[in-house]
Amino acid sequence: MNDLNLKGNDIMLVNAKGVANGKVSLEFAQLVNTGDKAVNLTNLINESDDRFNQVKTRRAWMTGTKESIAKYFPQVNVTDLEVGAVLEIGQLNPTIEKNPLNIQITETTIPSKAGKDGKSYDLENIDTKAKRAGKDGDFIMKDGQYIFTKINVVVGDANHFIFPRNETTRVAVGSSDAAAEAIRAELN
Repeated sequence: MNDLNLKGNDIMLVNAKGVANGKVSLEFAQLVNTGDKAVNLTNLINESDDRFNQVKTRRAWMTGTKESIAKYFPQVNVTDLEVGAVLEIGQLNPTIEKNPLNIQITETTIPSKAGKDGKSYDLENIDTKAKRAGKDGDFIMKDGQYIFTKINVVVGDANHFIFPRNETTRVAVGSSDAAAEAIRAELN
């Protein structure tokens, strides 16, 4: 489901996918405006070009038990969903106990905790998990530390936290390798 046709604050429960340990991953999508007030002239003079739209569709995946999903999303039947199987849903603006759901974006300098293998996913995948200026651009850092974006679905209003631009610095790719090694060493 690629063309979601989301408008305003719409959120969609896109699909459910069977994952390990009998659990299910729910995919949500929402147009998210994080409240970044900085006005970029390039965006202004290209406002009729969707590629320059500052409000972007964000996706979040939340994993839960089949029993709990059935309780909170009774219209979604995931009982027989096997590992790897995907159930397309496309439910617009789902609620829990009449409360809206929203995707919440939080920036942090704390990488993900180490998994069973003793490694932090964020640090092991620094090139794709740390905040960058564009896909392959400079790293954007806070006080010499990488910034990681955590995305969750919350019940009620989202309270986004984005580091103010005047508190971050751009660090050229390659020059931040020492910082990554220092963070990895500190966690081990």
